Amino acid sequence: KRRKVQCYCYLRMTVNKNLIITILTIAFFATVFGQSAGPFGSIISSLGSFQDRSGGFSLKAGDSPSLRATENALSLYSLYGLTNSLDSQPVLTYLASLRNPDNGFADQNGLISSLIATRNALRCYQYLHSAPTHPGLIADYVMSLSQSETNYFFAASSDSRERADVHSTAIAFEILEILGMEERINANMREQMRTILEENTAENIFDFGNPNYIQANHFGIAVASHVDYVFDDIDAWASTIASFQHANGAFYEGDKTSLLITKAGVDSLHILGKLANEDYLTFINTQYISKYCRDIPYNLQAAAAAHHIVSGFDDFLQSTYKFRVNYETHDSPPVGSVTIEQGTTFKPILMVTAFDTVSISHLDVSCRLTHEGETTQYLLEYSNEKRGYVSDELFDTSEKLGSLEFVFDLHQEMNFYGSKYQRVTDSKEIGYGANLTPSAVHELTERDVPVGEIVSVGTKFDFSISFSNRTDTDIVSGDFVVIFSVLDSSNIVIATDSLSGYDNDEEFQFTYTLRDSNIPSGDLNFQFQVVDDIYGTHTTYAVGYKLSVPMVATNIEFVGQEGENVNFNLGDSIRFKFEPATFPDLREVHPLESFDFNGEMVSSQRKFILVLSTINGVRIATIPSAVSASSSYEFNFVIPKTFDYIGETILSINYQTASGEQITLDNYDSAFNELFDDSFQLKYTVNYEFHMSEVTIQPTTTDFFYGEEIEFSFQVIDSISGEHIKSGYGSNVVMTLHHQDEVRDTQFTSAQVYPKRHSKEDGIFEFNWHVNPNAVKGDGLLTLTVLDIDSNEITVYGPQGSTDPAEYKIKIGGEISVKSTTFSTEDINHLSTSLGTEFNLECHNTPLEDAKLRSVISYSKTPSNPDSFIEVTTLPVSGMKNFYSVTWNKPHRDVKSGTYRIDVFREIDIERSEDIAHWVETQVKLQRREAEINNQKFDEVAIRRHLKSESSLQPLLSVSIDHTQISTSPLTFRLEWVAFIIFLVGFIWINKIKYKYSS
Repeated sequence: KRRKVQCYCYLRMTVNKNLIITILTIAFFATVFGQSAGPFGSIISSLGSFQDRSGGFSLKAGDSPSLRATENALSLYSLYGLTNSLDSQPVLTYLASLRNPDNGFADQNGLISSLIATRNALRCYQYLHSAPTHPGLIADYVMSLSQSETNYFFAASSDSRERADVHSTAIAFEILEILGMEERINANMREQMRTILEENTAENIFDFGNPNYIQANHFGIAVASHVDYVFDDIDAWASTIASFQHANGAFYEGDKTSLLITKAGVDSLHILGKLANEDYLTFINTQYISKYCRDIPYNLQAAAAAHHIVSGFDDFLQSTYKFRVNYETHDSPPVGSVTIEQGTTFKPILMVTAFDTVSISHLDVSCRLTHEGETTQYLLEYSNEKRGYVSDELFDTSEKLGSLEFVFDLHQEMNFYGSKYQRVTDSKEIGYGANLTPSAVHELTERDVPVGEIVSVGTKFDFSISFSNRTDTDIVSGDFVVIFSVLDSSNIVIATDSLSGYDNDEEFQFTYTLRDSNIPSGDLNFQFQVVDDIYGTHTTYAVGYKLSVPMVATNIEFVGQEGENVNFNLGDSIRFKFEPATFPDLREVHPLESFDFNGEMVSSQRKFILVLSTINGVRIATIPSAVSASSSYEFNFVIPKTFDYIGETILSINYQTASGEQITLDNYDSAFNELFDDSFQLKYTVNYEFHMSEVTIQPTTTDFFYGEEIEFSFQVIDSISGEHIKSGYGSNVVMTLHHQDEVRDTQFTSAQVYPKRHSKEDGIFEFNWHVNPNAVKGDGLLTLTVLDIDSNEITVYGPQGSTDPAEYKIKIGGEISVKSTTFSTEDINHLSTSLGTEFNLECHNTPLEDAKLRSVISYSKTPSNPDSFIEVTTLPVSGMKNFYSVTWNKPHRDVKSGTYRIDVFREIDIERSEDIAHWVETQVKLQRREAEINNQKFDEVAIRRHLKSESSLQPLLSVSIDHTQISTSPLTFRLEWVAFIIFLVGFIWINKIKYKYSS
């Protein structure tokens, strides 16, 4: 007996030890090698990793701390109520260290003061609920940067100041607002600013001659809000700004979209909305923007901008937070999903989380609890222990029955957008617990079907049920009635029965057999309700199975159209009818039952949706159905006059269950009583022929240098419908620059530009493109086409009656000049090594923006031999205006001593080189095969020379950096591996001891 006990204890110790070792091993590798996914959410839970030992924050690991990064980080801390988890004193010390003698703040130690850095510092103080010393002196610094001639502000304290502009002025006014010293903006300054704004107004937008016009317009609107500027038609201003929303959700300038541009567009609408007391965000698709913002790189600047944008939307709390209502019971079982058992005492707990891991603790939360008309109000406080908002008071349900309603009101004060409100509701029924014994058996197969599984016609269901509360576990009698109901997937009652509890002394018994196939696929629920004369229905209990049966659309008809080819024009009305049915045995259809068990028509309770999609499956729209007769459903809609709806549109009919599940109906050919074959598509075609009209601006020359502007302004008319057509959410007019490929005798595209403005109101398309470095030098063909929702290019012709496409022969000239500097880390105090280059692109002294570039970093110990360079990595080139940079960041140990070469290429050159190389290889294979078949000599070198296969890929910029590796430790290996080796040795030793004792 003692031996058995020893073995049992030994086995338990072995199992527990091995379990612990396994868990520790998994944890170790997860720590060393794990990587978080989803930067939009994961960056919030790891903000501390961006903090430097100085107290400041860096934009990414290894960078030096800066005020910009610190403001980005603290804005996120503040937005999600995490500042209480942050030691604010080191941050305040860091902020104070960046205050210069002129009382302005610098972005980093050693730099001059600037308005942007000063604004960022003051925002940081706000986030930390603190304030800088001597705020009046900071205001003096701001006013010292005012230009007396224009009352614009300069950006920074410097002997060689850049031009004062509206951007710096907007920041200066924001600083004075934060300081509470807006009176420093005197009447003369306000008047002069209003005059400047008026002089720079063009078609409901501020135009300061800046290519970043959305951002410049935002600064103008910000200034206007401080100087009492009166907008003539503020709705039209909001509409104009909204017209710059791209199909991907972002805002654009020229042919580029970015978070900063989008932030400027959204903030502009916020300011205008505040001035007009209107919600101008209804002018844009905020769902598309939210989706765009969630696809960001892992750095603070992008995260701060993205979260700032979405936090301004009305649905921010609802779309970002997850709300869960829990109930803490006192000496009672847990609260059920529907019913609180009579006699339970409890308190509600509201848990609010973001991104699954971040608990939100800074909301103002109240709860109203209503039972039978009596309301109790609670203020909920956040509990760190329960990680939720909870009241100190318990609610006792003894001697109570009936409905209990909970209303939680949540308020959050936002950094820039005032207060956001969200209401969370929950309801319970104070009633009885249920003791249910279900049974489902198919009559033919006699197979038992477990709850939740699939059932079919011919299944018999039997149920035995009794009830309970906190004092009685077997309630079978009382002054109540038990109602048994069978509900289909539309929550329509298809059968019912009832039994009285009066003088009853045994469990309630109910039975039902599924006989008919005329109910839709989906849930099949059996519901038990306890009803009395005082509280009505106070107990509801349900159990469910699944009914799986094919569903079809029969008697399909486009009303007013005949034949297989259905054609419409833009603006036409469409009536589409069908009758839903089931097709269980694939031989006979069974129309869905239109009446419930009481004989009342219930067709309107069934929900069908018509889905409109493109040939490639891109969803265009969903149309809800309307009942036209007892058994048929009809869809009525007008084809919008936008490019989204042109060409062939595929229709599919979905049935939506009460639980939200969607089931696609197969198409049934009622004429031949069979399903359409797989190749059949239910579709219609929208005819079109597009022409330019109302052309007010177009090029007057054919020669352009890099940086020169190409302008268009026009509308598009459909000659078939006679209607002017507007852009859609997934389609637009584009301007494309094509070139002739001499090697392959084909055309290729070097630039594609979206309109600067495409109004969904008036249908005007405006292009204002500064020829950027992506354009290939030489002859080109500029075309105007419609890019549909499937990314197909649709021809736009000249004026009505013309058969010539809208295209213009042009020539791109000029040389792209590059001014560059290089850098590499030499200071041992940095956490990692960074090396790279910064450069500007110009042509004829005109800055060149929007270049799409890629860099290749190579390494060599013998740079005198060009062939000795080995490619290390490829990196994208980041750009802002005409400033571009490449940064490679690695731990010190991974950046060896030697020479690093950075080659910067245009994306278009790389793509062309790869395409030509692939084409040449294909041609060589074809000609080799042809020579083999014809028994001819094959000269590969001559053929490649003939095909011009030698690579013409040349870098736009090539720089070399001599780097000496930084050594921070005499160890040449990672300490994590030392820990792992020790851990592994210990594991082997323990197993050796175990083997010794087991022997």
